[in-house]
Amino acid sequence: MSIALTSPSALITQHPLNVARKEIYESMARLSTGKRLNGVTDNVVDINAQTTLNSEIRGLAQAVKNAGVGMAINETADSALSEVTDILQRMRELAVEAASTAISDTTRTTLNDELTALHVLITKIAADTEYNGQALIDGTFSSQTIQIGANSTNGSVSYSLSSTASASLGAYVSEGYTRVPVTAAATEPSNNTTASEDYTVGSSTIEATAAESAKDVAAKINAVSGSTGVTATAETYAHLLSTNSGSESYTIEINSTTTSSFSISSTDVSGAVTAINAISGTTGVTAVATSDYKVLLHDADGDDITIENTTSSLANLDVYAVKRDGSTTQGSSATDLAASGGNDATRVIGTLRLISDSEFTVAQAGTSTLGYLVAGTAARTAISSIDLTGTDLTGSIKATQAIESIDSAINQVAAIRGTIAANTRTFEHAINVNTAVGADKSVGLATLEDADFAIETARLAKAMMLRKASTAMLAQANTNEEMVLSLLRQFQV
Repeated sequence: MSIALTSPSALITQHPLNVARKEIYESMARLSTGKRLNGVTDNVVDINAQTTLNSEIRGLAQAVKNAGVGMAINETADSALSEVTDILQRMRELAVEAASTAISDTTRTTLNDELTALHVLITKIAADTEYNGQALIDGTFSSQTIQIGANSTNGSVSYSLSSTASASLGAYVSEGYTRVPVTAAATEPSNNTTASEDYTVGSSTIEATAAESAKDVAAKINAVSGSTGVTATAETYAHLLSTNSGSESYTIEINSTTTSSFSISSTDVSGAVTAINAISGTTGVTAVATSDYKVLLHDADGDDITIENTTSSLANLDVYAVKRDGSTTQGSSATDLAASGGNDATRVIGTLRLISDSEFTVAQAGTSTLGYLVAGTAARTAISSIDLTGTDLTGSIKATQAIESIDSAINQVAAIRGTIAANTRTFEHAINVNTAVGADKSVGLATLEDADFAIETARLAKAMMLRKASTAMLAQANTNEEMVLSLLRQFQV
């Protein structure tokens, strides 16, 4: 028959043996992996903290990588834009050279050919500049977001890069309204602008003043250009001509200054040109002869030009207002200057030209034919449409306006590069901050999860000693039980 015995001493010694064995396993696991946390049974709170820190550290590392990609994108785009700027500077040199009346038409055509090749090259650079297959400066890099923070709630940079194709660069221009000459009168008529013709340029409203000239309005617009980004220039052009094929002698007043007597006909205006230019220092008005025998009058500041026929009995002089191109007349009917003492005086009012690097709108209150602006949105004069070959009698007007467009293009490219520079600084700071924060959190994670080899080695040695002691005690407990059994053997049957 078998005998079952419960040994309290054996049970007591088994528990420290199991504890020692568990500690040996934990220490050996930590020493072999180098990690203090090797499973959820180690410390649930620390495991959760470890997971969170790991996510943040890996997120910061990826954010650093993203910022590096952003910097690479910016550097690629900026290298291309630097070349575009150099090309634009060369185009500007060509336009300045073409604006001189001292060069020949052949030379100007040669300059224009080079300029055309250059703006084609700019468009090619815009199309070919890519990063990882994505075009950067052709206008398709729009509202791109680069994540530079570890969390979804912060640390993103969103920006766009405008197109630098030649059709997308150039000045925004609004040509003002050119009025017909003021109705002729016996004395010099006043400027017919009223106080009702207020002007709105961009976000700024400018109050009109009665009888103000184009020069006055340009000064008002330029006074607020710091907020609107729009600048204005004013010029006044007019045609003076004779309707008589036969030569007649006249004297006229230009801005209240009388010319010397001159001869003029419908086929010869040279005498009038000489007489008018002789008093230009006083009047501010210059004159040139056109190919169709007209006198082109020009005030470069946009002051009004008053013209009065002071010759008795001769009434074959006509006046037209001319637009800013120096050749196109405004209105189909001439203003006739009657003989002295009749309706022999008129006033020609200047025309404005508004220009900006950015798109803008203009509006005109009151009576449109008494104002200076043409309501609407300014149109871009793209560098792709520049033509240096056209000139007028006052100089190389197309080349001069080409300089304006190229200057705006240079400013527009500079603005894009400014955006790139600002974002590059942001990326640099993001890399520095994320790297530093990631390093600090890595230290915290190491403190949390890395095993302390000195502590674990001592703990292992202690556990192994306890295991040996517990094993010895268990053996002793079993020996005690064996003594009890030996006493019981004498009662066996």
